[in-house]
Amino acid sequence: MGKKKLIEKLAEIEHQRWSDWQAYLFSKSEWTKDGYLMPKELCKHWQRQIDTPYSKLSEREKESDRKEVMRYWPLIKDLKVKVYDLKRLVQFVYKVGWDTGVNGRKKDKEQVLKLLEEFKKKVKKIKENK
Repeated sequence: MGKKKLIEKLAEIEHQRWSDWQAYLFSKSEWTKDGYLMPKELCKHWQRQIDTPYSKLSEREKESDRKEVMRYWPLIKDLKVKVYDLKRLVQFVYKVGWDTGVNGRKKDKEQVLKLLEEFKKKVKKIKENK
């Protein structure tokens, strides 16, 4: 996934997170002729959270933040798998390529492409077993 596509996916997740928060705020507020009026006790509660470092939050507040982070997890997990696959590809081509003389001495394009196809099959099997 390229940088532009990644940014768009992250922005989509962020917009949904923000939209959900705004809907929650509005549900706790009262509409007046001048706009939304938030209860004083909620404002104090949120200001305390704003002023508190994550490490000092209650376990319940931390869990709420963790829940929000999980919105990003599918995207992070997908990127992690791709990085893992690339690392395994490099290791595989290096190891097998060295043993067959592809690395270092004779860089045979067809042999490397064959190794890549074998690697793709191995990665597919690994993913199917997860």
